Amino acid sequence: MIIFNEISTMFFNNKILLYPPLHFAIENENTKIVDTLLPLIGNEIQPGFFTAFKALKSIVIPSCVKLIGNEAFRGCSLLEQITLHSSITFIGKKAFNGCISLKQIKIPSSVTSIESGAFIGCSSLTNITIPSSITSIESGAFIGCSSLTNI
Repeated sequence: MIIFNEISTMFFNNKILLYPPLHFAIENENTKIVDTLLPLIGNEIQPGFFTAFKALKSIVIPSCVKLIGNEAFRGCSLLEQITLHSSITFIGKKAFNGCISLKQIKIPSSVTSIESGAFIGCSSLTNITIPSSITSIESGAFIGCSSLTNI
């Protein structure tokens, strides 16, 4: 489980970078806890940041995050659960591409569109909650979501 807690700031080239602590457990025969820092530029999980991060099983996105960049979680094949805070306003193209273990997701009402390929290849996705605030769903948003039964 990844849980974000307090926010600290750092200045780099006159930009403010937010660094919430990132805690995750790698589950194998020797489970261990690893602490690291997740860089957010502004309030965005950077495009491709978690790409193919195989150990990621669950993540809670904190209120400081407004944007999930393109392909941010692409290929996170063990990701089963993601909790999106109501502060999220944008989910990038192919953000969850290939998250084959993701079973359900609730899109917060602060999101107004679902970008193309956002959930492409999420073959275990059975349930997605789409709020009435969604005004557009781009083509191919759910290609390969063969288990999707509840919307």
